[in-house]
Amino acid sequence: EEDKLVDFLINEEEIVSFTKVIGSANLELSVKVKNAIALRTLLFRLREKFSGLITEIANVPVFGVHKSGFVPEWVIE
Repeated sequence: EEDKLVDFLINEEEIVSFTKVIGSANLELSVKVKNAIALRTLLFRLREKFSGLITEIANVPVFGVHKSGFVPEWVIE
């Protein structure tokens, strides 16, 4: 069933990346969705398809990513 989960994650366009980790979480996902409804739909589908693997889902919303164009001079030298 884990292989099916990995296939799902690879083929789902809203999932940007996923990482298998050591610790309290077995898997961390980075997703990019248009709105809260799209996130809820994605999480529902994950729970529905992989209920045997998923015991808990926690999410941390990020509303924007700030980019900086500054590069220190020592990096260029």
